[in-house]
Amino acid sequence: MIPRQVETMKRSGMQPVARRTSSGRIHSPTRERILELVGSADQGLALTAIAATTGLHENTVRAHLEALLEDGYLLRKAAEATGRGRPAWIWFPAETQESTYAALASALAEQLVHSADDPRAASIAAGRRWGQSLGTGPEATHFPAQPAETLVLNSLEAMGFAPAVSEDHSITLNACPLIGAAEKNPGIVCNVHLGMVRGLLESAGTSSEGTELKPFASKHTCQLELPLSSQGQQ
Repeated sequence: MIPRQVETMKRSGMQPVARRTSSGRIHSPTRERILELVGSADQGLALTAIAATTGLHENTVRAHLEALLEDGYLLRKAAEATGRGRPAWIWFPAETQESTYAALASALAEQLVHSADDPRAASIAAGRRWGQSLGTGPEATHFPAQPAETLVLNSLEAMGFAPAVSEDHSITLNACPLIGAAEKNPGIVCNVHLGMVRGLLESAGTSSEGTELKPFASKHTCQLELPLSSQGQQ
């Protein structure tokens, strides 16, 4: 989730999803603070400005910036040279990362619409295979030995859906990492996400029957219903 999305969620009263490193660890408050600072600066920020604002040593800030660059959260470009020596780096949020993947998702969705005899069924099937691989592949090592509903929630959180569970166990998805593609082709993208949840449940040994996703149940959220069997495992 990019910094601008986080700020929008804060203004609306939603709790932003916890962002993670490429190894699956939740960001520290310091790393999140640096991301928010860079994301709030229209012209980007130099390391010295970030260090002055946070009160951290420049070496500490540099280590965080390099890690955020490697994980794909930040971009950098050289500042305009003003004298001798190497120009400083100016840091920016990597907002283009989301739009690139959204464009790819839109292109794949369009292809599925025109090539599949039953686009909805094909979308769910593709999502189910994805979810099963998430629940049993290398990614699953981040969330070992969990009840089915917990596995789904943690996976959705890590992907950027910002899930919130109500008292009746219905799940509100407060964000979507592919919102542009979903708005353009909800019949494809949202059904891929539905299939993904079903596949996650099945990877945990739980029936996915009764799992439903209501895209754009409200203006800014989607609603996910899980089968009672997965909720009872908590």
